[in-house]
Amino acid sequence: MDIGLNNHLKRISSDLFIKYSGEERRKIDISVNNIIDKLDEYFDDEIDEPILFGSYTRDTILPRRFDPNSDIDILIQFNTKGYDKLKPESYRNQLKKFAEDNYPHSIVVKDHPSIVLELNHIKFDLVPAIFDEGFFYDSIEIPNKKWGLDGN
Repeated sequence: MDIGLNNHLKRISSDLFIKYSGEERRKIDISVNNIIDKLDEYFDDEIDEPILFGSYTRDTILPRRFDPNSDIDILIQFNTKGYDKLKPESYRNQLKKFAEDNYPHSIVVKDHPSIVLELNHIKFDLVPAIFDEGFFYDSIEIPNKKWGLDGN
């Protein structure tokens, strides 16, 4: 009984995670690289290097057939050096316009604090952020609901 149950659980867990050598992972990796390239081209020096985080970087991302909300999180840090610091909603609007301009046949929605870009095989959460240089410490700020949608 233990051997059969153990094998059954191993099979289930093997199916749950996106494998490095699998076709699904290859498609996701291509999409990640394309989005990062398009972000760099679209925003030029207005953003710093996008940062991947979340389940994708922890290798715990589930295939969409098991979790329809499975997504790739990308932090897009806007460069405020030499630029006016905008209200948080302005950064979200810029990311929404980027997604709509570059992926006109895909679903693009605001989902606080991010912009969700849904491609055929995976969703992306594009999370705007700014670097805030403080007196005692530096931080990365992400728009949150207490600031309100107008940045106040």
